[in-house]
Amino acid sequence: MRKHILTAIVLILVLAMTGCVSSKAPTTIPETTTAPVATTTEAPVETTPAPTETQAITKEKLTQEEAKVIALKHAQVEEADIRDLDIDLDTENAQLVYEISFETTDYDYDYHIDAYTGSILLSEKEPEKKVPAASNEADPKPEEVVSADTKEKISADKATSIAFDHAKVKAADVRDLDVELDNEKGTLIYEISFEAGSYDYDYDIDAFTGKIIHSEKDLED
Repeated sequence: MRKHILTAIVLILVLAMTGCVSSKAPTTIPETTTAPVATTTEAPVETTPAPTETQAITKEKLTQEEAKVIALKHAQVEEADIRDLDIDLDTENAQLVYEISFETTDYDYDYHIDAYTGSILLSEKEPEKKVPAASNEADPKPEEVVSADTKEKISADKATSIAFDHAKVKAADVRDLDVELDNEKGTLIYEISFEAGSYDYDYDIDAFTGKIIHSEKDLED
């Protein structure tokens, strides 16, 4: 009887030890998977195209008043001294220009001004045509008028300098300069023509007083 009891105890201990070993068996750790990294694609940046030159210019067209101020400033006259002012907007060689004309007591003026940049494309200044007063005295001969002030006649260099100063150009930038002394309606004048930059210039300058009788500025052909 005791033998059977001991055998039973041994079996119980064996079973108990087997259960402990089973509970201590290593457990399998499930493998972890790395979640895929989300990639972001930057949306293309929309760029607004720069305005074309024509679009930019369109917003900056000068007013008639601004164009008139440019002409009067170049002519060196006050608005109160002018008459018969006329301003027209026209197209010349695909350019929009203001055509401005006016008179003073002594001169007629004509200007063509770029409607966007304000550049003077053409300027003309001519003596005002006056009807001479009736007189019984014979008109003096041109030679007599010229000889009266012979000692005060300015030099060709002086006349050229006056033209350059008025045109606002430097002698070094001038080409095809031509200077001639001529008698025009009893007045001795220097006829001066030259080119500078993109323009042709023509001047008539009084050979005694240095006064600009006529000035013209045109774009080269």
